Amino acid sequence: MIRKSFWKFLGLLLLPILVIGCGGSDTRISGTVSYDGEPISKGQIVFMPADGKGTPEGGEIVDGKYTVKAISPGKKIVQISAAKESAAPVHNLEDMVGKGKNTTKISTAPVIPAHAEGNNATIEILPGNNTQSFDLKKPTKPAGKAR
Repeated sequence: MIRKSFWKFLGLLLLPILVIGCGGSDTRISGTVSYDGEPISKGQIVFMPADGKGTPEGGEIVDGKYTVKAISPGKKIVQISAAKESAAPVHNLEDMVGKGKNTTKISTAPVIPAHAEGNNATIEILPGNNTQSFDLKKPTKPAGKAR
């Protein structure tokens, strides 16, 4: 009789641990992102399932740091992008009508080429907390130039 009660007690004690352990939502990844040694001030990081199954997961890069919470474990292809905002003078008559002078328009220019060294790397995300930093480099070969 005591043995039966002991196993019931042990089962009830372990049940919450098993349920919590199977959640998967506790997996997260964080780290730093730089391009040619400089932290990315603002950008995006996306983790694509390497097997093509599932949905992409990602987040913002702010001041060279990122955190993605509740990411699914597995092999991922990492895609990093960033754009630099710059003010450019507008010399279009329609834009200047009624303003009496040249105006400026914000445009974005890509900071990180899609084919930068280290971009599109494949990594393994394990259950739990993961830390992964990315130091992307300028591409050594122009895009689309294969030998």
